[in-house]
Amino acid sequence: MARSRAVMAAAMIGNGANLERGEAYCRQVIANGEDPERLPSTYATLAESLQAQGRYEEAATAARTVTETYPYSTWASYAALIQADCTYSLGKKAEALELADEMIRLYPNTDYAEAAKRRKEIAWR
Repeated sequence: MARSRAVMAAAMIGNGANLERGEAYCRQVIANGEDPERLPSTYATLAESLQAQGRYEEAATAARTVTETYPYSTWASYAALIQADCTYSLGKKAEALELADEMIRLYPNTDYAEAAKRRKEIAWR
């Protein structure tokens, strides 16, 4: 999957300043609404950036925007995994497992579904 400029901007996860710049860039793209085709990847990248900053509630919300608004996007399975991960990090294990099950059901042939299965089997016991 090709990464957009928004994804590359927020994927600079070397330090907090890069995360904040990536987050700001994503929020600018979303606010401008200049290119609707970029919105799924931008919201997914925003979720990734917020998750890396430990802002799990906000990250889950951004990820949910992708899964609910753009469910057929190539970014939806990735966002669903972020949403489940963040929900688990918030201490909501049962809800995280439900989200992972739903993600596996909706996007069964993706690498992210495989990652969700591994989390369920190993990390989330």
